Amino acid sequence: MGMNEQEIKILNFIKNRGSFEKPVPRKRLEAEFSLNKRAVEIIVEDLRKKYKQPIVASKKAGNSGYYLPRDDYERSIGLKPYTEQIVTSQQTVTAIMSVDLKEYWKGHDDE
Repeated sequence: MGMNEQEIKILNFIKNRGSFEKPVPRKRLEAEFSLNKRAVEIIVEDLRKKYKQPIVASKKAGNSGYYLPRDDYERSIGLKPYTEQIVTSQQTVTAIMSVDLKEYWKGHDDE
């Protein structure tokens, strides 16, 4: 099954109006297509995962938004926030798994 009309419109909006230098802010997509934050995020994820569209995001303050990278450099910059999130998540899992729960709760059960 192919993309629905809304997915096509959002993809074309990002493709035609977004760039590495001037990405399309999520709020602009929300306003343009009368969608909430979560709906935009779901559509972008579907475009990435189901339809293999290489949409990345810039998370720079004052210049955040979606764009389609034109080369490996733009792609690597756009993937940086995601790879950093993976590292942070892995560190969180490691920290929590390192806690001996029996030791942690020893003496706390009576409270």
